[in-house]
Amino acid sequence: MSAKFKEYSPESRIDDFYYDDWGRDLMSLRATCRLFRAICSLLKIWRSDSFSLAHLLLNPRDLRMRSAFNQRALNLLRCLIEDRVLYETFSSRVTWSIVSIQMLYDLFDEIPRVRDNLKRFCFQDFTETRPDLISGDDSAKTIKDAIALLQLCPNLEFIQVFRSGTVVPLDWISECCPSLKTLHLFILCYSGSLSEHCNLRHLRIENCQLFRQERLLPLASAETLKSLQANYTLYNSGDEPNFTQPLTTFSNLTWLHLSPLTNSAVDMLIQSELPNLRAFLAVLCHNEEIGANRISQLFSSSSFNRLQILSFLVDPDRQMFRFDPDYLIKPITSNLSSTLEYLNLTLEIDTAWFAHIKQLFQLKVIYWNVPPDDYLIFDNPELVPGGESHEGLDGNVCLQSSAVGVVEELTEAASSYFGSGHKPTLEIFVLTYETFDRWWQSAFVLEESGFEMDPFDVSKTFTISQQYLAN
Repeated sequence: MSAKFKEYSPESRIDDFYYDDWGRDLMSLRATCRLFRAICSLLKIWRSDSFSLAHLLLNPRDLRMRSAFNQRALNLLRCLIEDRVLYETFSSRVTWSIVSIQMLYDLFDEIPRVRDNLKRFCFQDFTETRPDLISGDDSAKTIKDAIALLQLCPNLEFIQVFRSGTVVPLDWISECCPSLKTLHLFILCYSGSLSEHCNLRHLRIENCQLFRQERLLPLASAETLKSLQANYTLYNSGDEPNFTQPLTTFSNLTWLHLSPLTNSAVDMLIQSELPNLRAFLAVLCHNEEIGANRISQLFSSSSFNRLQILSFLVDPDRQMFRFDPDYLIKPITSNLSSTLEYLNLTLEIDTAWFAHIKQLFQLKVIYWNVPPDDYLIFDNPELVPGGESHEGLDGNVCLQSSAVGVVEELTEAASSYFGSGHKPTLEIFVLTYETFDRWWQSAFVLEESGFEMDPFDVSKTFTISQQYLAN
């Protein structure tokens, strides 16, 4: 017997949890007879990291109070753990996802062993998307109460907070969860900083509300931090993250992901000393003007002299450096020639640029996204018969052709530059109208387990995004 259910992700809508048919079917099967109940108790669903009690809370639209929602969740939990098999399964789970802070209190009260085994805690505030459930509960717990309760979990290593309706106090997390190694913050506001006494290794700040932040980066957590991913939401065209302090204190930082890349971020990185930086991922939006000299200064700074992974994604709407190799290609190839192994670009393309790219002697893989219906320049017109000739930047006659349908010719033209010598794997993708909105998504996805290897192996710190494998 098997059942399908949706994998939990930070982007999941809360309503997705309530109306999955598998939840209704599962509870119906359990109520059929003792045999079916026994069989259902052995399903892998209960042990999956994606499981949440909210999957089984059916049809809550008639509820109008948070207290009623919490009581229903408690009744469900008590019903399930009457089954000794499920009680043992829940007791040994290391990952729990909840949508109400009171549910965490009830979980610890009903199954005390959860506190000892809990390693990964995911919280999504359902009141943020269901404000009709807030009223009528004067004793509602806060996110600070939940963090305080997590002090009882000696093995807690991972916390994810998604769409909390209140400000998340980082200093309180540091005080209550000293063993914490990974912290993910999605679509919320935070305050304070992470204490230098915490043992945090990986910090991800995703879509946080820029205009409310007291401090963009919690610099006090610097010495232990190995990966930092910061993605800020810009509410107005004039807004940009104002990074005022260099990252020099992040002496062990290996992976850095900034979106959007801004002038203040470039200034911060040029002034920083990051001796262990191996991966840099950046997104350059259409409303950010960063000059060619600033890009050149960035890649020639001391923090980048050991870089092995680079993902530089440029908004397809930008036209200021159309087919100009001096803007991005030459700064990369002239400064990272002896270290760079993995390269990911979203950029218009001139096949003549591969004469520069072949100078990256250590390069193993190139993932290149080409905007749709923009122009490609082929330095060999014979590769694309029937195209339109034009004079290139170097004075040579080049050919322009629509990006759609020329991936094979483009790959052949680019590969020809490498000859019989060192030739990296080359994957070129033309963005379609269906995939255009994902131009900013990097091919490289952080794999935290790779940081624990000794000696450090940079190839183990990332996996390739499923959207690239699918193509």
